[in-house]
Amino acid sequence: MAVIKSGDSPDLLKIDPTSKAARVTEYDSAGQELYKTPGGSYLIPISMGRQTAAIAAGSYIWAFRNGAAKTIRLRRIVLTTSFDGTAAATTQTYQIMRFSTATPTGGSVIVIVKKKTTYGASTVVDARQNPAAALGITGVVFETVGMCIQQPRQLAPLQQINMPFDQSNNAYELQPNEGLAINLLVVGVIGDTITGFVEFDEV
Repeated sequence: MAVIKSGDSPDLLKIDPTSKAARVTEYDSAGQELYKTPGGSYLIPISMGRQTAAIAAGSYIWAFRNGAAKTIRLRRIVLTTSFDGTAAATTQTYQIMRFSTATPTGGSVIVIVKKKTTYGASTVVDARQNPAAALGITGVVFETVGMCIQQPRQLAPLQQINMPFDQSNNAYELQPNEGLAINLLVVGVIGDTITGFVEFDEV
């Protein structure tokens, strides 16, 4: 039988009494836990449907903001874009932006989906969208660069985009009180459509 222990910690390597499997918690050199078990896992729908009005370039039409207690670790973003308006030689362009400092306003509230019914309420304090007008962004501070997606304004098949994120220490995270929003880089027109969801864990 091998015994693995530290000088002052005889219980460094643990054996689970039920499964008889070894259990180890890994830490980096700074003492930070490497792979935290999520306290919950959730989905936030993006259900804009068909855009029903022209919206100015630079407008934010969907957003959610983390609370103060936990970190949000993104698992993936799945988006479907399409167009069913008057065909034109233009392209709908969206940018996904991280923000902080304040909470967007207006539009309609989005209900957070638990991936398991046994999870507690999400740490997200606000989630909203508006397919007909810009959200209010007074006091909101956005990062200068985001993730960009495009869809030609042609009567063509829809486009689906699946963006998975690294789950190691290089994960894309929202720290407490940070949020994520969808921005129109060009003028939105009637017939633009964007739907999907953001999947995330809370640690």
